This record gives sequence, C-alpha cells and structure tokens, in this order.
Amino acid sequence: MSSIDYLGHIISAGGMAANPSKLQAMTDWPLPKDTNSVGLPPKATAAFESLKQTMLHLSILSLPNFDEPFDVTTDDSQVAVGVFLSKNQRPIAFSSKKGGSWLQTISAYDREMYAILEAVRKWRQYLLGRKFQIHTDQQSLWGLISQTVQTSAKQKWLSKLLGFDFDIHYTPGRENSITYALSRHPVRQFPFSWLSLAPL
Repeated sequence: MSSIDYLGHIISAGGMAANPSKLQAMTDWPLPKDTNSVGLPPKATAAFESLKQTMLHLSILSLPNFDEPFDVTTDDSQVAVGVFLSKNQRPIAFSSKKGGSWLQTISAYDREMYAILEAVRKWRQYLLGRKFQIHTDQQSLWGLISQTVQTSAKQKWLSKLLGFDFDIHYTPGRENSITYALSRHPVRQFPFSWLSLAPL
C-alpha cells in the first residue's frame, strides 16, 4: 500500500496531501465583491482562478520532523485571523478562524496577539517542549516577553504562552501572503437591518 486516506488526508512516503473531496472550500473561494474590495479586471480574474488551481494541486503538506524548529506565521484582519505552520518553508498545516464583532473593536496589536494564541492553541502538540519561531507583521510584538503588560486581559493572554520556547520575528506583511489570504477570506456579512425575527 503506497498511500492511505486518514482523517481527510492522503498520507504517503512523500508527505501528506488533502483528500480532493475536502478541497471544495478553496474551489468555491469567491472573488472579492463587497464595496470595500478592489474590483478586478479580466486579466486579474484569470490570474485569481489560475492561482486557485495551482493551490489546489500544489499543497502536499510535509510530515513534521521534530528534530528541526517549527515556524509559525500569523496575520490578522478585522474579521479573522490566519495562521500557518511550516518547517524550512514547507507547509505542515494552515488554519483560519473567523472572529466575532469584538475583533473589530480591538487594536491591531491585540488582534495579532490573538492570532499567535490561536496558533499555539491549535498546534500545541507540535510546539510544546520545542524551540519555534513566530513570524508576524506586527513589529510591536517583537519584544513581547520583555514588555511590561498593563492590563489584566493582556496578562491573561500572555500567561497562555508560558512554558513555550519561541522567538518572535518581524516579517513585513507583503511577505506573509499565505496568512494574509487566510485572514481575509471573503465572508458575506449581512447588516442587522436585513434580518427579521419571527415573533415568539
């Protein structure tokens, strides 16, 4: 047997690839259409579709090698956070999480901190007990561990990182294209005025 279908992945000696049946979300990924998005000319639309097809046939996830440090790359937006686990620039896992309306009310610093906490929570089994690198486009997080934390909420968030051995590196947003896309997946949002509730 050269490969096996396990938990939505096809696992082989070469690595781990998504089961094609699980890639529907990327296949259906829409072009930006809301008023805050940039309209795309036909060439850009074709490039977008080409990129989707490339991504659908590209990502063979690496199997983790615990003898080398992991890299965690994060990004945030006002609607979601995106995180990416890799090693030697080879992908191991991707994740994004939509935030509630509260995500729009907090600072970029706090949103990026939330993205880091999501990554550490999600991939704890890979990261705990091993040195790893965090890459963020929020430069003010660079000295996170040595910073004086002023609020109890931030102290609580910071306490969740205790026991982990990591360094934080500033990486400009233009170099975080994967997590940038994960944190900005178009999500259709309806104004409350469009909703009607049935009487009780």
